[in-house]
Amino acid sequence: MDLALLPGGEGHVRLTEAPLPSSPRGDEVLVRMVYAPVNPADLLAIEGRYSFDLPADQPLGAEGAGMVEAVG
Repeated sequence: MDLALLPGGEGHVRLTEAPLPSSPRGDEVLVRMVYAPVNPADLLAIEGRYSFDLPADQPLGAEGAGMVEAVG
């Protein structure tokens, strides 16, 4: 299992278990995230001030750097 950071209500976050991705198929690529900065949009989402409400199961984080682990 892996962890995902989700919005947890105004000003809060919560961690939840997320399944590990399956092996990539076809034109898919599996990328292991090695660095994910805090984006100002993430802070707005945590504070409940983003331009629209995010679904409760939508992980935070929209950018980062990773390494290709597998190619389909």
